[in-house]
Amino acid sequence: MARADERGSDGGVSAAGTGQFAAPGWVRDENGALRRETIHRMGRRLPDFDYSSRRIYEITVVLEERRAVLGRLVKLSAGLSDLGPDGRGCELGQGWAVEPSEWGEVVLNCWREIEARWPQVSLIEAQLMPDHFHGVLFVKEALPKGKSLGSIIGGFKAGCTKGWREIAAALS
Repeated sequence: MARADERGSDGGVSAAGTGQFAAPGWVRDENGALRRETIHRMGRRLPDFDYSSRRIYEITVVLEERRAVLGRLVKLSAGLSDLGPDGRGCELGQGWAVEPSEWGEVVLNCWREIEARWPQVSLIEAQLMPDHFHGVLFVKEALPKGKSLGSIIGGFKAGCTKGWREIAAALS
């Protein structure tokens, strides 16, 4: 974490030796390198908001240390303009797509399983990136008592972790 004297008035961290400040949310690690400050998931939630209610939610899940293991960016050739509909990839437009790795396939499969496990939920969109995942889902009706968006995403992440451990075990 950055020392208080290294922060600018807007919370940004001083760029080494320049007197200029990086954007807020950046800190220096133990080696002095700039990195994004970790904001834990609970800190981003609105207090007193009912996350079990009927709404459209956008979620983003980022891998620890932003490790780019979910896939790779590929330039699409003239004959390969579409990786999306068959579920094998995520088209980014302008001739680029993310080709999922085995780890990325686990994420996409776990995302698709949400509708089977939660009949109150409809999946709208998904975008896999090499180091994170975006998803949009619609909670069509209030979730059962004691359940919330956190329950859905917790199950999604648990499924991903289980699949990744199976892959890691097979590689060992």
